[in-house]
Amino acid sequence: MKSLFNDNSGKPSSKRINGTALLWVVVVAFLADGISVYSINEAIATSLIFAAAALLGIGTFEKKNN
Repeated sequence: MKSLFNDNSGKPSSKRINGTALLWVVVVAFLADGISVYSINEAIATSLIFAAAALLGIGTFEKKNN
């Protein structure tokens, strides 16, 4: 599980950590919306999901340092 957050050089990737944390924020917001505690705006949720996907997807295009 620890290697999930590491970049190509083996160091922790801030983009992957922040993207995963942002996805968890969205999950918690949807759970709170589902039990009628809070109401989440759909546009805000969509933009948070896109931001998290962008942070996680940036690692795909990183150059490999061999």
